Amino acid sequence: MSYDDWEVLQRAGESTNDNWLGTSAADTDMTINAVDLYELAKIDRKRWMIVGMDFFGYGRPRGDVYLYAVDREREGIDSHAAMLEHVGREGSIPVTSILLHEVTAQQIMEKSFKSVHMQLRHRGWEDKQMHIVDRSDVPEQT
Repeated sequence: MSYDDWEVLQRAGESTNDNWLGTSAADTDMTINAVDLYELAKIDRKRWMIVGMDFFGYGRPRGDVYLYAVDREREGIDSHAAMLEHVGREGSIPVTSILLHEVTAQQIMEKSFKSVHMQLRHRGWEDKQMHIVDRSDVPEQT
Protein backbone atom coordinates (compact mmCIF):
# COMPACT_ATOMS: atom_id res chain seq x y z
CA MET A 1 0.00 0.00 0.00
CA SER A 2 1.34 3.43 -0.92
CA TYR A 3 0.65 6.44 1.27
CA ASP A 4 1.58 9.10 -1.31
CA ASP A 5 -1.91 10.61 -1.33
CA TRP A 6 -2.34 10.69 2.45
CA GLU A 7 -1.88 13.76 4.63
CA VAL A 8 1.59 13.97 6.18
CA LEU A 9 1.73 14.87 9.86
CA GLN A 10 3.96 17.95 9.93
CA ARG A 11 6.49 18.84 12.58
CA ALA A 12 5.27 19.00 16.12
CA GLY A 13 4.19 22.21 17.73
CA GLU A 14 2.69 24.20 14.89
CA SER A 15 0.24 26.95 15.77
CA THR A 16 -1.31 29.76 13.78
CA ASN A 17 1.59 32.21 14.17
CA ASP A 18 4.25 30.05 15.85
CA ASN A 19 5.17 32.87 18.23
CA TRP A 20 6.48 30.32 20.72
CA LEU A 21 8.27 27.14 19.61
CA GLY A 22 9.71 24.28 21.57
CA THR A 23 9.72 20.73 22.74
CA SER A 24 8.03 18.64 25.36
CA ALA A 25 8.51 15.34 27.13
CA ALA A 26 6.42 13.25 29.50
CA ASP A 27 6.85 10.15 31.64
CA THR A 28 4.09 7.56 31.86
CA ASP A 29 2.92 7.07 35.44
CA MET A 30 3.46 3.39 36.24
CA THR A 31 2.08 3.52 39.79
CA ILE A 32 -1.09 1.76 40.91
CA ASN A 33 -2.90 5.12 41.14
CA ALA A 34 -2.36 5.97 37.48
CA VAL A 35 -4.92 5.53 34.72
CA ASP A 36 -3.55 3.81 31.62
CA LEU A 37 -3.69 6.10 28.57
CA TYR A 38 -5.53 3.45 26.52
CA GLU A 39 -8.10 3.07 29.29
CA LEU A 40 -8.52 6.82 29.73
CA ALA A 41 -9.00 7.30 25.97
CA LYS A 42 -11.22 4.18 25.71
CA ILE A 43 -9.01 2.72 22.99
CA ASP A 44 -8.47 -1.03 22.56
CA ARG A 45 -4.77 -1.74 23.16
CA LYS A 46 -4.93 -4.97 21.14
CA ARG A 47 -6.15 -3.13 18.03
CA TRP A 48 -4.37 0.23 18.36
CA MET A 49 -0.76 1.28 19.05
CA ILE A 50 -0.60 4.91 20.22
CA VAL A 51 2.54 6.51 18.76
CA GLY A 52 1.85 10.22 19.23
CA MET A 53 -0.49 12.92 20.47
CA ASP A 54 -1.27 16.60 20.00
CA PHE A 55 -2.78 19.01 22.50
CA PHE A 56 -4.46 22.13 21.10
CA GLY A 57 -5.66 24.98 23.31
CA TYR A 58 -7.21 27.76 21.23
CA GLY A 59 -7.81 29.76 24.42
CA ARG A 60 -10.55 27.42 25.60
CA PRO A 61 -10.33 25.63 28.94
CA ARG A 62 -10.89 22.23 27.37
CA GLY A 63 -8.89 22.32 24.14
CA ASP A 64 -8.60 19.35 21.80
CA VAL A 65 -6.61 16.14 22.19
CA TYR A 66 -5.64 14.07 19.18
CA LEU A 67 -4.01 10.67 19.47
CA TYR A 68 -2.06 9.26 16.55
CA ALA A 69 -2.41 5.49 16.55
CA VAL A 70 -1.59 2.60 14.25
CA ASP A 71 -4.50 0.28 13.45
CA ARG A 72 -2.67 -3.01 13.98
CA GLU A 73 -5.40 -5.05 12.30
CA ARG A 74 -5.67 -2.95 9.13
CA GLU A 75 -1.91 -2.51 8.71
CA GLY A 76 -0.91 -6.03 9.75
CA ILE A 77 1.54 -4.67 12.31
CA ASP A 78 1.67 -6.90 15.36
CA SER A 79 5.08 -6.10 16.87
CA HIS A 80 7.79 -3.48 17.17
CA ALA A 81 9.84 -5.38 14.58
CA ALA A 82 6.89 -5.37 12.15
CA MET A 83 6.55 -1.60 12.66
CA LEU A 84 10.24 -1.05 11.91
CA GLU A 85 9.93 -3.22 8.79
CA HIS A 86 6.91 -1.22 7.63
CA VAL A 87 8.65 2.13 8.20
CA GLY A 88 11.73 0.87 6.35
CA ARG A 89 9.59 -0.18 3.39
CA GLU A 90 7.08 2.73 3.28
CA GLY A 91 9.12 5.52 4.88
CA SER A 92 6.49 6.49 7.47
CA ILE A 93 4.22 5.27 10.23
CA PRO A 94 0.59 4.84 9.08
CA VAL A 95 -1.51 6.53 11.76
CA THR A 96 -5.14 7.32 12.33
CA SER A 97 -5.78 10.75 13.84
CA ILE A 98 -8.24 10.17 16.69
CA LEU A 99 -9.97 13.19 18.27
CA LEU A 100 -10.85 12.47 21.90
CA HIS A 101 -14.19 14.09 22.66
CA GLU A 102 -14.35 13.17 26.34
CA VAL A 103 -10.72 13.50 27.46
CA THR A 104 -8.77 16.72 28.05
CA ALA A 105 -5.02 17.33 27.97
CA GLN A 106 -5.22 18.16 31.67
CA GLN A 107 -6.79 14.76 32.41
CA ILE A 108 -4.05 12.96 30.51
CA MET A 109 -1.34 14.91 32.34
CA GLU A 110 -2.94 14.39 35.75
CA LYS A 111 -4.02 10.76 35.39
CA SER A 112 -1.59 9.08 32.98
CA PHE A 113 1.67 11.01 33.24
CA LYS A 114 4.05 11.13 36.18
CA SER A 115 5.73 14.26 34.93
CA VAL A 116 5.49 16.64 31.98
CA HIS A 117 8.07 19.15 30.81
CA MET A 118 7.42 21.70 28.10
CA GLN A 119 9.92 24.34 27.02
CA LEU A 120 8.91 27.12 24.66
CA ARG A 121 11.11 29.83 23.25
CA HIS A 122 10.03 32.94 21.43
CA ARG A 123 10.27 32.68 17.66
CA GLY A 124 13.60 34.00 16.45
CA TRP A 125 15.41 32.78 19.56
CA GLU A 126 14.43 29.10 19.53
CA ASP A 127 17.76 27.93 18.13
CA LYS A 128 19.96 30.20 20.29
CA GLN A 129 21.67 28.90 23.41
CA MET A 130 20.56 30.49 26.69
CA HIS A 131 22.64 30.87 29.85
CA ILE A 132 20.84 31.39 33.16
CA VAL A 133 22.76 34.22 34.84
CA ASP A 134 20.35 34.87 37.71
CA ARG A 135 17.24 33.43 39.35
CA SER A 136 14.18 35.26 40.61
CA ASP A 137 10.62 34.70 41.87
CA VAL A 138 7.41 36.60 41.17
CA PRO A 139 6.27 37.66 43.60
CA GLU A 140 9.61 37.81 45.36
CA GLN A 141 9.90 35.18 48.09
CA THR A 142 11.43 35.94 51.45
